[in-house]
Amino acid sequence: MANILVVQDVEENILEMKLSLEQSGHNLFVSHSVDSAITLLNATSFDLLICAVYLKSSNVFDLLKFVKSDPERRHLTFVFFCCSPKDIAEYASRTIRNTAIILGANKYITHAEFDAIRFRTEIESLLPDAKQTISNKL
Repeated sequence: MANILVVQDVEENILEMKLSLEQSGHNLFVSHSVDSAITLLNATSFDLLICAVYLKSSNVFDLLKFVKSDPERRHLTFVFFCCSPKDIAEYASRTIRNTAIILGANKYITHAEFDAIRFRTEIESLLPDAKQTISNKL
């Protein structure tokens, strides 16, 4: 199973992600800020990073730039996740999504309401073992 770093500061979203992914046996490590995420990245090896599109105390693009500029970490799959976006977030979504992709994010996922099965399927399709399984089938 995978080691997944979740960078999120909304407890309800953290709980939903944990319930969804731990069901499949994945190990989730939770960080509430960019600084603590960097500390975890320096201490542990991860298969995937899921970051909230917005954090109250941090600039999420700083974390993306940190990961993608480091030769030892740039291979790490980086996913932005937005759940139940407010009106202003929906308005800014296209710009944020485009910026994320330009800076190196692998995926940008939005759920109007959290869907555990859809979330797990989207995340597991991005894990290294899933990519190998897909390419072996081709």
